[in-house]
Amino acid sequence: MQDSERKGRAFERARDLRGEFLLFHNKYWFTEITNQDQGIDMFNRWETALRNKQLFEEVKQELSELNEYIEREHAGNLDLLVGGLTVLAAAGLILTIWLSFLGANIPSIEEWFRLHDSAAAFLAKLFLAVCTFFTLGAIAALIPDFRSKFFGVIENFVRNLK
Repeated sequence: MQDSERKGRAFERARDLRGEFLLFHNKYWFTEITNQDQGIDMFNRWETALRNKQLFEEVKQELSELNEYIEREHAGNLDLLVGGLTVLAAAGLILTIWLSFLGANIPSIEEWFRLHDSAAAFLAKLFLAVCTFFTLGAIAALIPDFRSKFFGVIENFVRNLK
């Protein structure tokens, strides 16, 4: 969790930096300060000597790259969140299918055979049970550290909402 907290603080600092840059650009960045020829000439000389345009463009480019990085990180977190919700929906679907076969009351083994006397119904339910366990096993194998990442993403999402 310390790594995600550190990343969260870095993203907040980057967001603040972008805000400060936009404030500077809108309030203090001038391309011309006067209509007089002497003032325009002085301004152009200072701008050339101090390399203001080049430095401004460098900072603008670096902030653009930082913004792209943050967007990629957020997109990755969103993908993980959507994947987690998909897994939860799949588990809910499996539970729903089971309950639709069993009804609201889950019968005991003896009642099971009395209620579903055909072998085809029993084999269908057994097949569904095997598929359920294999599906859950495959999900667990594909995403070994899913739980920590998923809950970390949710925690960062809630923290960013505040």
